[in-house]
Amino acid sequence: MASNAISGVGTKIYRKAAGEWLPMAEVNSISGPGMSRETIDVTSLDSNAGYREFISGIRDAGTVSLSMNFTHDTYSQAKADFESDVANEYKIVVNNPTKTTLQFSGLVTELPLNVEVADKISADVTIKISGAVTLTDGTPTNPTATYDSSMGNTPGTSVSLDILANDLLADGTAANSSNSTVALIDPATNDIPVNPHEVTVAGEGTWTYDPDTGKLTFTPETELTGDPTSIDYILTEIATSLSANATVTIGYTSTPSPTE
Repeated sequence: MASNAISGVGTKIYRKAAGEWLPMAEVNSISGPGMSRETIDVTSLDSNAGYREFISGIRDAGTVSLSMNFTHDTYSQAKADFESDVANEYKIVVNNPTKTTLQFSGLVTELPLNVEVADKISADVTIKISGAVTLTDGTPTNPTATYDSSMGNTPGTSVSLDILANDLLADGTAANSSNSTVALIDPATNDIPVNPHEVTVAGEGTWTYDPDTGKLTFTPETELTGDPTSIDYILTEIATSLSANATVTIGYTSTPSPTE
């Protein structure tokens, strides 16, 4: 069975400021919430088989610990929370398709600065959680693949487009050839060909996608007159396997009829 494990890369922690969720930058690791529960010993002479008996006591959401690269902005932000006597709102957003979110309020209780001769300067932040942690899942957000076109080209020439230039990943960051894959759809079969990076349309020409550059090139056949049939492609985000479709259209200038 394939694993459903999720990489930690892309997980973010945010703090609320003036009603807006702002990301805490340069975070290297997040530990917690370290939730625990107290118990109350209710053992009596009537307890069965000589075993102690317990009932539930107070729950403690524990702490969240962050290890961060030191920058003035991140440290200043954490120090402001340390100086505040009012619990602030935080949320951890996991980088999975549903963006699992753990939201909580807490107080910064520890803020050590670490300076070493042969290493980067770092800061550790410990947040003591007040109350419960709210766990929510969102609706998976698909990446955005956007329509591309190149019109007015010279008949008989090859045309290239960077089709990833206006596409976005699910989290809104730019798509590129390192974080995304592209599969072309053959307009004749409406399916992905054996080689997903090349489609030849009879009487028109060949579409070729370069996975190293993100560019799609149409090379016309000599007998092509007019414009080729538009082609669709599937953009797939490598980290989440979520996908989206878009269409690419190429147009040529009309070749004037010879005057008699």
